[in-house]
Amino acid sequence: MCEHCDETRMWKEKIDLEEVEEDENFCEWTEDQEGDQDEADLELDEADDEELAAVPACSEAAVWWVYDEWVESHLCLEHMRLTERDLQAGLAALMEEVAAVESYEFLTVRKPGDAVCEYVRVENIIRGGEVPECGRPATHAKRVVDVQGLCEAHTVAYLAGG
Repeated sequence: MCEHCDETRMWKEKIDLEEVEEDENFCEWTEDQEGDQDEADLELDEADDEELAAVPACSEAAVWWVYDEWVESHLCLEHMRLTERDLQAGLAALMEEVAAVESYEFLTVRKPGDAVCEYVRVENIIRGGEVPECGRPATHAKRVVDVQGLCEAHTVAYLAGG
């Protein structure tokens, strides 16, 4: 954990309904955010569980943009540069589309504590092989801001912790 790990924050902004298409204005709350379901009772394999997690669980219109900012990972200088290069080469747009990551920034770590580089080669994940982390002392923290549109009730639940 580094000095930036405790710097998390959440906030909301009212959605300007004139700027959002009516057919695109839906609450993005998903089944995996429900939190009170016992996964053992669902009897789903991992593939089914991932599909279910992506299905919106609310039919209400979104009224708030809810932002969540946190340190996603710690990186050594070499892997921060590789990650930055990948993000600039188009991975950021993909992350925005798939994971609703609004933005990211790299922060210098001055007090790494026990933070080590968590870089994992994407090729290893895709191939389903060994997924070793780098493990060198962290010199940077990657902070991300996630955004999702939520209805009134789910905004309250999300900001209250789930």
